[in-house]
Amino acid sequence: MEKKQSGSGRIIAGVLIIALGTLILLDNLNILPYDATRLIFSWPMIMAVIGIVSLMFSENKTVGIVFTVIGVVFLIPRIYPDVDIDMSIIIPILIIFLGLYLVFKRNSPGKKIHTYFKRNEITDNDTLDELVVFGGSSKSIRSDNFKGGQVTTIFGGAELDLKNCKLAEPKRQLDIVAIFGGVEITVPSDWSVHVDVLPIFGGFSNKKYQDKNEVIPGERVLQVKGIVIFGGGEIKYR
Repeated sequence: MEKKQSGSGRIIAGVLIIALGTLILLDNLNILPYDATRLIFSWPMIMAVIGIVSLMFSENKTVGIVFTVIGVVFLIPRIYPDVDIDMSIIIPILIIFLGLYLVFKRNSPGKKIHTYFKRNEITDNDTLDELVVFGGSSKSIRSDNFKGGQVTTIFGGAELDLKNCKLAEPKRQLDIVAIFGGVEITVPSDWSVHVDVLPIFGGFSNKKYQDKNEVIPGERVLQVKGIVIFGGGEIKYR
């Protein structure tokens, strides 16, 4: 199943890259009409595509929904010029919505939201729930029953140190979403980590090769899944 999902992810990424190259070529050859170029190569279209891809490949749907909604809202007046949408009202509303989201999510149990750079935070939580927006987070986790969680970075970065953790049984999953950001994860050298991350104009590396199909009975495995768009990630072993 994992191999099938990873293969389909590569196919979709390849199709997107081929489509982008084709559109750029057609634009350079002056084949595309101006209205189509203005729509396709616009920042709302980029936001919408990022949101849709995030919804397809990430279990954390919040980011995908936000990006898709923002992209679609700002695409409407480009597609239908007669539609009167007052951007001077929409933009402040979106900013207020983002601010309210950050304020109220900050008080949710286990949720950490960083809009600045925070160094060397130590926690003993068994589950991670990190959101980094226009900032950074450096965290050391000490847990004898680490269960995984989710990490989202948007225009920011997260450094996670799991050297002092023990995995809960049997398999545990860490969901990664990095959009114009990055995630660096350090794990014990004897851990088995299976990576199934879709990179689009980015990359995600695992410093130690491990065959997903080679599973030792009773072995504890950390599964790292998600999507990286215009960003990067890395698994390190110590």
